[in-house]
Amino acid sequence: MANYIGEQLKDLNICLNEIGHALGTCYSENNSTPPKLTDVLQVALKQVLKHLNSQVASLFLLNKDGVLARVGIEGTDGKNEAIDNQWLPKEQYKPGKSFSGKAVPDVGNDSIYGSPNYSNNLNNNYEGMKYGSEYLNKLGKLKSGISVPLNGFHRTFGTLEVLNKRGSGEFTSDDIYRFMLMGNLVANHISHYKREYRKYVNNQLTNWLFTVES
Repeated sequence: MANYIGEQLKDLNICLNEIGHALGTCYSENNSTPPKLTDVLQVALKQVLKHLNSQVASLFLLNKDGVLARVGIEGTDGKNEAIDNQWLPKEQYKPGKSFSGKAVPDVGNDSIYGSPNYSNNLNNNYEGMKYGSEYLNKLGKLKSGISVPLNGFHRTFGTLEVLNKRGSGEFTSDDIYRFMLMGNLVANHISHYKREYRKYVNNQLTNWLFTVES
């Protein structure tokens, strides 16, 4: 048992380091302009697919209307062809609603942080699931999924989601735990990106003001 746990922890450490390194390469020391957020998110989604062995990975962020809007998707359809980010471009969910919104507290909830949501029987557990028919037609099946919250300093600001575990078709408790840690890592990088982008904008404005005054 001790050897098994040790191997699992070692594998998890390798996984998180690989994801962190991949996200870190998005930032170039020789380029003062921050990368596009969409590019950073696609790198994160590719890493999630690789390490969680799923058919599809998606990322949702709360928009100004308080709705979870999809900002990135990575994976393959039922014909094993890559899913374009323009597919179902207006996909969005209200917090606390449907499978994809459950990981975020509903409006009026006392909690400001969400919690993981998962199912190995989406068809039965989420009958009438929003966009369920679109996903079923696109993926060829809709069986299992995990959605984890992306937490910032003050609240949950989005979710990370995977659908259809390859192989056995079912996600395990180890998968959920691993995915939660991936979500924390991705959330930290998104928060880092926002800080760096604000710093970049402030520097640009300062330089512009000095140019105008001189």
